[in-house]
Amino acid sequence: MPDEGRANAAAIKLIADWVGLAKSCVALTAGGKSRIKTLALDGDTAVVERLVAVKVGG
Repeated sequence: MPDEGRANAAAIKLIADWVGLAKSCVALTAGGKSRIKTLALDGDTAVVERLVAVKVGG
């Protein structure tokens, strides 16, 4: 693997920092070898939805 998972780790860190969650609350669920990633955010649904909504202006 050319980047040894660094891109996936960077995507997880970016989203965790952006939303305000710990990296342990963000998991890669699909796209480990693709440019398109699917991430799952772990936590209280209402809290996570509110954090994301604040970031996207909703």
